[in-house]
Amino acid sequence: MRQCYLNEIQDNIDASVVTGRGVQALQAGFDTQIKAAQAQFARMFQELISVCFEADEKVFGGIPKTIKGTDDGTPYVLKYTPSRDIKGEYGVDVRYGIMSGMDPNRAIIALLQMRSDKLVSRDYVRREIPMDLNVTQEEQRVDIEEMRDSLRVAVAQYAQAIPALAAQGQDPSEIITRIASVIQGRQKGQSLESTIEKAFTPEPVPTPEMPPMAPGMEQQLPAAGVAPAPASQQPPQEQAGQAPAAGQRPDIAQLLAGITGAA
Repeated sequence: MRQCYLNEIQDNIDASVVTGRGVQALQAGFDTQIKAAQAQFARMFQELISVCFEADEKVFGGIPKTIKGTDDGTPYVLKYTPSRDIKGEYGVDVRYGIMSGMDPNRAIIALLQMRSDKLVSRDYVRREIPMDLNVTQEEQRVDIEEMRDSLRVAVAQYAQAIPALAAQGQDPSEIITRIASVIQGRQKGQSLESTIEKAFTPEPVPTPEMPPMAPGMEQQLPAAGVAPAPASQQPPQEQAGQAPAAGQRPDIAQLLAGITGAA
């Protein structure tokens, strides 16, 4: 008798709202009802849209039309002609996705669990999440945030080299100047990537200026990229390496050739 009374009390506790188990049982039954209703809605939408396509083709076949909508948070505009684009294809696929029969909170938890086990991709989670979300724009924003975080870490690690340089007796002023430039750029409202690019861009190396040439020297010196004349076309004195004849003034090219050979 006592055992039967305890069993009855246990049954009442399982169905009680105070303990929370009754709420869980109510949620489970409610989810089953939602899933059944979604299956009926999907079947109804398939038949309804199929009839709409058939009527659109047969009644308004040659009239161009425009459809405006939103797909994964991205607006789009679609232009079509029923007789050309439908062509008797009235089949429609309607589905509620993996979250069929779930409330939004548990649906998000289920998606995160599948994502952690690498059953689905991030793109799939973004598209199936129960809220309006621009998938492409959010993916770009996430990539930008991750790259900016990498830049922050890189600058912080670059600053850690200051104590080592100071302990070795080297001058860490260049590192301090670059990091200060990044901080000042951020204080002015500039983006992180632009300030780091300006601070860490190497200074241009100055090109050495060529001394002025004497008049007529441009004609004697070979142009850049032009091979010197073969030995058969050079004067006999230059081929043999002999000095010019007495009374003949050597040109600048011969003097430079002699200096180079001596070196």
